[in-house]
Amino acid sequence: MNRSRHYLRQWQENPVSELLAGAVATFALIPEVIAFSFTAGVDPQIGLFASFVISMSIGSQLCPPIGAQFWV
Repeated sequence: MNRSRHYLRQWQENPVSELLAGAVATFALIPEVIAFSFTAGVDPQIGLFASFVISMSIGSQLCPPIGAQFWV
């Protein structure tokens, strides 16, 4: 519970910057998702939908970012 309060307080300090950062990250990942969809032989709409579902299920939890994008 303490961690969620920390994240909430951090988000409330500057919500415009947080929303802008989320939008930039989302728009940066769209070409990557489409490229991986073509590589996997899947329709890009399915790849985009799967990416959205995964981001909503993982992003709705208050956890630190995980994956290759975090380390770059």
